[in-house]
Amino acid sequence: MHRKSNRPNFLPLLPALLIAGLAQACVEDIGFDDEDQGEDETADTGEDAGEHISSSQDGEVTTSLVDASSESDWVYFDLDGSAEVTDADAWELGLRRFEIIVNGGISGDAGVEVAILEGVDLDEVDAAPEDAEWVTDAVDADDDGTDELVFIDWYDYDFTTHLLSPKQRVYVVRSSEGADFGVQIDGYYSEAGTSGVLTLRWKPLG
Repeated sequence: MHRKSNRPNFLPLLPALLIAGLAQACVEDIGFDDEDQGEDETADTGEDAGEHISSSQDGEVTTSLVDASSESDWVYFDLDGSAEVTDADAWELGLRRFEIIVNGGISGDAGVEVAILEGVDLDEVDAAPEDAEWVTDAVDADDDGTDELVFIDWYDYDFTTHLLSPKQRVYVVRSSEGADFGVQIDGYYSEAGTSGVLTLRWKPLG
């Protein structure tokens, strides 16, 4: 006769535990942890304390390093003025970690719209295509529980390395002043490996 064991049986819980572990790994590597930032949540991007955007220009192309590593605070970027601003000012892009919003639709009242050009590099784009499809941030349209944000899928996620990598595409951003800018996301990590520090290459379009 077999004696009934008093040890707890964890087998029914294994699927849930595995899923929870995978989800936690994804969250941590997307950037919701402090291990890669140390005690100071502001990444070392070379600018003065309190500044979140530093830019350099090469011809008509500007490269901006945006420290959006805070888990709570948004960084607002005015492309027309090439400057960081507050949400009370005119802005085109809002960035926080891997989230990016535009100042239009459900995210703002400035009427910013975007055309997405797949599989191209910024150097190949001189103007918005005549047949461009313009979109802005909108409410959930397919009942998947997620709003239809323009930049919602700007990255690919590697489940092996748990790293984000930008998709090859250019976003043509029509600003609050009606000017067009080509924007390409080149990275999500600082040189030190801090997540939430985005590299944007962008230029005005004719």
